Amino acid sequence: LEDFGLSDILRLLSFTKKTGRLETYGGAGDGRVFFRDGEVYFAQSSLKKEPLGQKLVRSGALSEPQLRKALDLHATTGERVGEILLQGGAISEEQLSAAVREQIEDAVFDLLRWEVGEFVFEPHERFTVEIPISVSVENLIVEASRRLDELDVIRRRIPSPDVVLAVAPTPPEGAKQINITPAEWRLLVLVDGMRTVEEIVDVAGLDEFSGLRTLHGLLASGLVDVTSLGPEEPASPTAKPRTPAPRAPAETDHF
Repeated sequence: LEDFGLSDILRLLSFTKKTGRLETYGGAGDGRVFFRDGEVYFAQSSLKKEPLGQKLVRSGALSEPQLRKALDLHATTGERVGEILLQGGAISEEQLSAAVREQIEDAVFDLLRWEVGEFVFEPHERFTVEIPISVSVENLIVEASRRLDELDVIRRRIPSPDVVLAVAPTPPEGAKQINITPAEWRLLVLVDGMRTVEEIVDVAGLDEFSGLRTLHGLLASGLVDVTSLGPEEPASPTAKPRTPAPRAPAETDHF
């Protein structure tokens, strides 16, 4: 990858309408991107990913009780959760496809940030997917570029994963009524003045970008403050010593 950037590789495979599996691996982890006639229909990164069910909840397409009910039915019948949700009318095919597309975008975004590693392309290799979808390489690269620009803005407030956050001692100035989304609440309850940003995102089971974007929104709204930039850099004299947060149990992607 030092000699031939991943975006160039993706464009070449798209231009030549290849079908097969691109594998990348190195110090940052490993990943796979599957092509069909030059378009991407599945991608996976070894970095933490948000399960599709949680993506649907975060987007507002699904409620937590609906997801739990579908998981219970899955445990009883063995039927795939996505099929249960579709058959029960909890979500539409368009909503499920959008969540799958976002998961592909998440994986490709992770891979495009790698600058060191190796790659190999296995022609004609295929992967069986439940949701038929294809995404153009150019759209994936454009989305990754947009996320990188947004990440640059986020890094101005959250310069490293070691930043420690605490709930603001007073409501934001001028606030009469504060409304937060379920996704924001999911992270806000983990902000305790001791956990780092990395620990909060990890315990919540989110991918890095989604977690950082939500925490940045909470910072911008004034609901949380930075108490420490890292182990040796307190941001305020009231910064508390921190203890490692317990890791959340691994979640299974049931789709």
